[in-house]
Amino acid sequence: MHAFCRNFLRLVTPLLVAATLLGAPDAMAAETLRLGFVSSLSGNAAHRSEDFTEGFRLGLKNLGGRLGGAEVDLSQSDDQSDPEKSAAAARKLIERERVHLISGPTTPETSLAVAEAVKGDGPIFISPAYGPLQFAGANCRMGFFSLIPSEEVFAEASAHAFGGENIRPVAALVPQQADALRKFADLTKSFLPELALYEAEAGQLVFDVFLNKLKSEKVQGIAVYLGGGTAVGFLRQLHRWEMKDGKTLFATWPLLEPFHFSALGEAGVGVRAFSPWAEDPDNLVSKKFVADFEDEHRRPPSSFAALGYDLALLLDQAIRQQGGRVGDRTQLARSIAAVQLASTRGPLRFSNNHFAVTPLFLREGGRDAKGRLTAGRKASIAAPLDRHTHACPISAPEPPPAEPAKKR
Repeated sequence: MHAFCRNFLRLVTPLLVAATLLGAPDAMAAETLRLGFVSSLSGNAAHRSEDFTEGFRLGLKNLGGRLGGAEVDLSQSDDQSDPEKSAAAARKLIERERVHLISGPTTPETSLAVAEAVKGDGPIFISPAYGPLQFAGANCRMGFFSLIPSEEVFAEASAHAFGGENIRPVAALVPQQADALRKFADLTKSFLPELALYEAEAGQLVFDVFLNKLKSEKVQGIAVYLGGGTAVGFLRQLHRWEMKDGKTLFATWPLLEPFHFSALGEAGVGVRAFSPWAEDPDNLVSKKFVADFEDEHRRPPSSFAALGYDLALLLDQAIRQQGGRVGDRTQLARSIAAVQLASTRGPLRFSNNHFAVTPLFLREGGRDAKGRLTAGRKASIAAPLDRHTHACPISAPEPPPAEPAKKR
């Protein structure tokens, strides 16, 4: 009897092993995704990078620790919120870590620096900041993706909000130096020519001259296109002068993230911004993300955390289409371009220029159900069109093949 069992097992075991391997192609084909984050572990954008990374890690955890069946080897390099160091960090990830994909920079300046460092046949770069507009048209790249629409789309939405409500006159406070926020203000003015631009010096905290102008000119709308500390200082002084009532205030969306509300306090109430994400209880993906993030971190998530979570979902779907393979850069880029995802922001897909096509959310500072100061969703607008796609020579991505219907 024992001899029969031994002979039976000797014959059957190889068949069982072969059947197991054949039934699990992902286990055989899957590779390790070498992923690099250029992160601001220090500097004025550190809170953005922390949220983006925590959001990604949460998404990875909820996916069982793998993306599309592939193991993930995540390397982080600190850019200290400095564009020059961002480029150096990207080159380090490429040359030393030989990463397949880079993400992580959360400011327009650091994102552009990384995009310029990743060229030719280098790794794929997926930006969570405003995608550099110069990559939206004729200079689009196969290996470049933006998780959100271009800065022009956000600027146009803000301009239309002032115009649609017939708010006149409108003034914008912009940085004196030529940087991304100044560029954003110029884009807004191109859609709202009567917008009057007033300059603020770097680090300025006293705005008496500008506030007196607002009073004398009876300005009804104010756009605040300044960096965090300077913008917070202006809004706090505007609040002290009791000049918020009866005015429509817009800012760029990073100013209305949870990190800034501890400094803004009541000065943030009523301030609006178009954001790539807002908590939406009707979106089941967003609902789970918010609940899991708050359970794990004991604080509300930001848009940057939502973008990190979406990155995990996006890569999981794209790599799964590749059968767990990540080594072919062109094929992986095509799979990412073809993804159609149910994300924390609703339906997400990419235009042929590889900028995300997603809804935008109008948020307004106020208090949530728990009494915390935050920016709640006031309205949403359908995914806006990007007027630069026609100039991009990359052909429109094909949708992934439909799965065959299951037999009942």
